[in-house]
Amino acid sequence: MYLFENHTDENESVDVGRQDLRRLLREAGFEETPIDKAMDWLQALAADDEGPDLPQTSDGAIRVFSDEECAKISREGRGLLQHLEQIGVLTVSHRERVIDRLMAMESEEIDLEQLRWVVCMVLFNQARQGGDTQWAESLLLEEFRSQLH
Repeated sequence: MYLFENHTDENESVDVGRQDLRRLLREAGFEETPIDKAMDWLQALAADDEGPDLPQTSDGAIRVFSDEECAKISREGRGLLQHLEQIGVLTVSHRERVIDRLMAMESEEIDLEQLRWVVCMVLFNQARQGGDTQWAESLLLEEFRSQLH
């Protein structure tokens, strides 16, 4: 989240190599173990989906969360994911990628701010791979920035 928050804006992408990211994190004061974990997390975020092809919309289907997911992602967070999917910000595939990355975080509970950042990172990554998600990113980034000020 540090890299995304501090090294991107609407007109700039984070398109630096792994060693440059490591250097940026070291310069910011992060130690090697957290940097290694962050690099693994980002690599998994950027990895191609290896699962089955998912439809773009859920067509009225409801996502049932596992006990582990419910323990980590609050009711409000699960509601936000559902809302973002219903209004077309997230596809089914995006939603599943967000849940995967949330579950990979070391936090015992994910707050709404963390969830929003992960949503934004998933959409940002999708846009870098040629997806048309710029409108959704702008919407989410504006919401984040207004909350920070």
